[in-house]
Amino acid sequence: MQPVIAQLIWRAVRRVLGLLFLVALVLIGTGAAIVVQGSRDEADQADTAVLMSDGDALSRAARVERATSLYLNSHISRIIVVGQNPAPAQTVLLNRGVQADKLQIIRAPSQQLQLDRLHAMFTTARPIDALLIAEPVEILRLLKMAHDRGLPLHGAPTSRSSAIDLGTVVDEVGRYFAYLLASDAAQT
Repeated sequence: MQPVIAQLIWRAVRRVLGLLFLVALVLIGTGAAIVVQGSRDEADQADTAVLMSDGDALSRAARVERATSLYLNSHISRIIVVGQNPAPAQTVLLNRGVQADKLQIIRAPSQQLQLDRLHAMFTTARPIDALLIAEPVEILRLLKMAHDRGLPLHGAPTSRSSAIDLGTVVDEVGRYFAYLLASDAAQT
């Protein structure tokens, strides 16, 4: 009897270890995808940039700088500033030479609502091609959220030199899977 119980226990332990290995592989793969997407700049010619304006002051300044540079170098013709409080970013853009009629504002309390309102805006005036300007570590999740809403966005991280450290990648992997689980729960 003892060898049979030992075999059953060993089989259960192997299955648990195999499952943990697969979970670790999925998490590491997602982290790698976050880093790769965050280093990919898809900012070719586009007509619109969507500027995610929430976050700390340094990150917001980098996003505003990226949008301003794209606009002043004629890579984009309009900027949609999205966030909980997009007014400060709008003011900086205007002060740096972006024309007021080329700016649009979307104000909403969460990124999901912001993208929902962006989707509503795109149904009436669909851009030819649009860029999403955000922090490199956030790009994969935000593009996934946009894709789920039918928004044709491409990633334009703030800078290829922005540091993506292990802690922020781990946090973003958690946010990414929290979004996936929440969106799956909402669909069922």
